[in-house]
Amino acid sequence: MSALYQDDGIAYLAKRPDEILTELALPAADGWDSIYLKLRRRGSFDFPVLGVAVAVRREGEVVREARVVLGAVASTPREAAAASTALVGQRLTSESITRAAEAAAGPAKPLDNTDFTHPYRKRLVRVYVARALARLAGLDAGPSSFDGFEGRPGFPGEPRALAGGVRGGSSPPRLNNQGAISGPPPSK
Repeated sequence: MSALYQDDGIAYLAKRPDEILTELALPAADGWDSIYLKLRRRGSFDFPVLGVAVAVRREGEVVREARVVLGAVASTPREAAAASTALVGQRLTSESITRAAEAAAGPAKPLDNTDFTHPYRKRLVRVYVARALARLAGLDAGPSSFDGFEGRPGFPGEPRALAGGVRGGSSPPRLNNQGAISGPPPSK
């Protein structure tokens, strides 16, 4: 997948103009739980200001493998390898989630392409990684969990879990009215 992207804001895909991507084959989830959270300014505007994809494979309650990938914080998707490493061998607790969320902010280099400020978007990386991990751990208690953003002006509110949901993609995807694949909104 990483070979598809290149670090160029204009020609961001590594394909020739006469090529069309017709298929993307993903391996079976086989024990992985995953979630994707997307921050956007408006519900009707599909361009992400931040995207966070988190996948974990656990044995019992202990994380054996993890991947954290950030979108819309650089010209290509960025893997947050330090965040992934921080999770391996750990249970998903408030403490391990906070450590991983802090580590995830390192590779985030938000571009100046939105009205959100750079420091604010960098902070939201921590918030959204923590929210994603909390949902996977069953610790999510709503928008105040792990973030301190409640009542903050300009904060666009609760993220939406898109394209699959939690627990190995158990929520069926659906098309929204813009034709984008999305899962159900988070439960309140």
